[in-house]
Amino acid sequence: MKYIKTFDACTDEEKLIYDDCSDSWCWKVTTKYPDILIIFDKLGVDKDFGDWLWSEDNRLIKDFSLIKTKYETGSVGWSYAGVDFETPSYRKPSVYMGEVEITEEDREKWKMKEDVKKYNI
Repeated sequence: MKYIKTFDACTDEEKLIYDDCSDSWCWKVTTKYPDILIIFDKLGVDKDFGDWLWSEDNRLIKDFSLIKTKYETGSVGWSYAGVDFETPSYRKPSVYMGEVEITEEDREKWKMKEDVKKYNI
C-alpha cells in the first residue's frame, strides 16, 4: 500500500492561489523538419497537431513552447505558445522540461515508422 499515490488536484495553499490547478509540462521545440515530427512522435503528440506550423502566417516560427496539460478528469491536452510566454496568474505554472534531445535511435525509429506507413506494411 505504501506505493499507491493518490491524486490531489491541488494542495490547500494552491487552491487559494490558482483557479486552474491542472498539472502541465513545457518543452522548447524546434520547427526544423523532420526534427519536429520526431519530437511529436517521441512525446506522443498527434502529428496533425503541428498542421498550424506550415500555414502561411506561421512559416517563419523557429522555436516554440509545447505544453502538455493533464486535467483532473485524466485527459491530456496539447497546446503551444511563444518561447517567452508567461503562465497566467490564475493557472498553476508549467514545469519546464528543457529542450527535447533527439538521438540517432529516435531518428531511426521514426524513419522506420514512416517507411511502414509509406509501403502500407
